[in-house]
Amino acid sequence: MMKLSRWQLVDGQVYRLVDVLHSKRNAEILSKSLEDNCSIAIISTEDGRWAVYWRPKTGTHCPYGVV
Repeated sequence: MMKLSRWQLVDGQVYRLVDVLHSKRNAEILSKSLEDNCSIAIISTEDGRWAVYWRPKTGTHCPYGVV
């Protein structure tokens, strides 16, 4: 479990926070909607919530930013 932060380093890549959700299922639903254009990481927080982080795939557009 991790402390919530706006940015997260995952496997040497920087991911940006999309949203924090109370259920893992909702986090998975959000990640499925973004995975075509974004690399996604779902991380459990210290208080039992789920943080969804994204990173744009090279040369593509994400709903939350542009490469």
